[in-house]
This record gives sequence, C-alpha cells and structure tokens, in this order.
Amino acid sequence: MHIVRRSFSKIKTDSILIGILHRIGLLCLYTDDDKKRGHPYVYPTTVILRCCVVRIWMRIPSVNSLHYYLSIDDIYHRRICNACGLDNLPDRRTFDRRFKILPIRQMIAKMGNVFFLEGLVDTDTASVDSSLLKARGPVWHKSSMKKKILPISGIDTGARWGFSKTRGWVFGYKLHISCSREISLYRCRLIIRQQMSVTTCHTGLL
Repeated sequence: MHIVRRSFSKIKTDSILIGILHRIGLLCLYTDDDKKRGHPYVYPTTVILRCCVVRIWMRIPSVNSLHYYLSIDDIYHRRICNACGLDNLPDRRTFDRRFKILPIRQMIAKMGNVFFLEGLVDTDTASVDSSLLKARGPVWHKSSMKKKILPISGIDTGARWGFSKTRGWVFGYKLHISCSREISLYRCRLIIRQQMSVTTCHTGLL
C-alpha cells in the first residue's frame, strides 16, 4: 500500500469528519479497473467511499437526504465535498447504484490496518457499538404487554421494545459489541441485551 508523501497522521484539522475524509483520500484503498466493460466511472470508488462515510457519520437515513446534505451551499458543506473529492455532485441514482456495489469490507480492512500502523488508534482502547435486532414472529404491543396478554401465538415473550433514530421502534433485542486489539489479536465480546435479562457470549480470539 502506497501512502502519499507525508504521514497522514500528522495532518491537523478542526473537524474530525473532514480529517478522516482527507486521510481516506491519501490511502490507495482501491483501484478501479479501467479495462472493465462499459463506460469508466466518472467518480472513483474512493470518492464514493468517502460519501458513504459522510452518510454513516452524520446518520443520514437515505440517499436522497445525503444528496440534499451535500448540496447545501455554505462553507462547511463545501469543505465536506472538497474532502470527499467531489468537484460536481453525483446524481441520486449514481449514489444508489454505486453504494450497492461498494467493496466496503475490503476497503475498511485496509483503512484499519493503516490507521493502526500510523498510531491513529490505541491498541488498549475498546470500541463499543450496539444495534437493535428484530425478533422473529409477530410483535407484542405495549398495551397487551402491560396486561400480560398474548393475543396470538408465536410472540417472543423475551423480546422488548427499543427505539432507533434510523429505524424507529423495533420489537426485539439489542446487540452490544465491544472489541479491542491486543498483541495483534482481536478480542471481541458480544452482549445481547433486553429489558429483563442479559445474555453474554464470548467469541474469544478472532
């Protein structure tokens, strides 16, 4: 992997998001195949990746919302577009089509390795994230839950209601993942939580 001239860990910026976008732009994460059939890409894959990072970072729920966000004409949003490598804003359909075929796993794995080698991540620090998982079967409405009434069969009585800004109310479980890196080995701990009980699964070394 080739890193452009200076160490990107030395770059200073007043915005964490813009700093991350600039760092991604300095990495050779993916090279588009110019010999593939059809018209070559107008927007390189690394540009689309940075737009995807903006969507994830800002918790933008849809492609239409991302397109509107990047089209806002002020100093900060112009800096975001510049950090993404955008001279012109892609069409909404371009975003939708390119996001579906984005090799996100491969590119994030390369980013993680370079960030670790550059000292941008602390090996002793654990990362924690969570996500709501929908339970199988029909939902158990709160009114029936309070009365302890099962109106139909097949309801998962262990699941509970949770709220997500992107998905709204979800009847199911909450998955918590904490991960740390020690001596080049990943240790991961998965915790499935719901209101009444906690189930813990240790995955060991990955």
